[in-house]
Amino acid sequence: MMKEIIILMPYMTTMNARENQDIVELQEGVIKTPEIQSNRAVFPDGKSEVTSSLEKTTDSIRSKLEMLYNLPATPERDLQIFNLERKRKRSTSFAFLQTKWVWTEEQKAEQKEILKGKDTLEKLMASDILLLKKKWVDLANLLLVPKNNATGSVSRDTIQKTDMFIVNFGENKAINNTTWAGDILPPNVNKIKINGVEGERLYTPRTGYYSNGKYLPIFDGDTIEIVDDIGTVDEKIASDSENKWFINLRIEDIINFWGKALSELPEDKKLAKEIQQEMAEMIKRREKYKNYIPGSKNRFLETFREVLDRETSKYGIPKDMLVNNLFEKENRSFDPFIKNPESNAYGLGQIINGTWRTISHRIGRRLDRENPEDQIIATCEYLNYIKELRGCTWWEAIVYYHTGEYFNDKHVRSAMKGNEPVVAYMKNPENPTAHDYITAAAKYYEVTEYMSA
Repeated sequence: MMKEIIILMPYMTTMNARENQDIVELQEGVIKTPEIQSNRAVFPDGKSEVTSSLEKTTDSIRSKLEMLYNLPATPERDLQIFNLERKRKRSTSFAFLQTKWVWTEEQKAEQKEILKGKDTLEKLMASDILLLKKKWVDLANLLLVPKNNATGSVSRDTIQKTDMFIVNFGENKAINNTTWAGDILPPNVNKIKINGVEGERLYTPRTGYYSNGKYLPIFDGDTIEIVDDIGTVDEKIASDSENKWFINLRIEDIINFWGKALSELPEDKKLAKEIQQEMAEMIKRREKYKNYIPGSKNRFLETFREVLDRETSKYGIPKDMLVNNLFEKENRSFDPFIKNPESNAYGLGQIINGTWRTISHRIGRRLDRENPEDQIIATCEYLNYIKELRGCTWWEAIVYYHTGEYFNDKHVRSAMKGNEPVVAYMKNPENPTAHDYITAAAKYYEVTEYMSA
């Protein structure tokens, strides 16, 4: 059952005309958005791969919308329509971004360098998003839509109390749970609600919104409500916090890119050069486990006995439960290098990129995704974090380790992708709810008897 009804605008009556106008404006370099009010302009670059991509997207969306409008009106149908329009808005905003002039020719060249070879938003890395922000891109218009108008524009300059938005990350797994609301909203927005949970803007350990000291992540489709837009801002603290997080994030993306600079920008080349020693040390630490052969639980226990004993003792985690109910269920082959094809979940504990980064941040050092010892360290830290956050048992924590700490109805369909073993236990996968998915996950992880009612 849907808990939230999206109010739809009369899309179909104006859709074709609006789509055509958007494409024409993109090619001619004219776009009537809030950015124009901030003395920013758009200049023509001719029809590009980005424009062609936009045309294909709008053609696909048009046909799907026509089919949906011929169906009886239901909350599920309306949500599908809203999400399709969000997809179209996402493609349009990104296409305009590719041709946007930002104050100077130098900044325009920098922006194009960041976006080189990336014709859709889904191809951006998490650090690309923050680098674009540093180059004067309005992330609010790129990554949010008004709650009741999926095609509406948003400007961080005009956001005010009671405004409500839907997060518009799409299928970009790199930015879900890595790009935070604090990265998108202006610093004067002091309090917000994310899916009804209120958070206050803080700058440590990084800029974001926190509830009782715990950060509130955002994912595609989440709802953000502006509660208070009159916050005091210490510009230096805000700037230092954002810059520190950006550098950490950029370095991690460079490491994931085999140590190569992510662009021809001087700052990227400098960072790539600076981390060569750190990468060499990471590779050296991996040597300890170079002879490990996945496929056997006994071999896993024998190879990693020392780190397993140390980390489970550190937090008081039952070792048998960790191995049998978590590691074996997440990764039956105990393979440190296996990746979920439907997400960026990776390694022994199948942790996604955004969660991995926040774990590293809490631990206080950069963990190596390719090192199985660091994977065990990260799994134990995150499981303990979940247990403390939710005040639950270790067995319950395993379920929320899988779903994410703030799992709700909006996240269910995304969670179902690539998790067929859990979906197989769901009672009603056609109309999924968070409760149904959590119950199914408890059965899959064989912890049902430990779950609270």
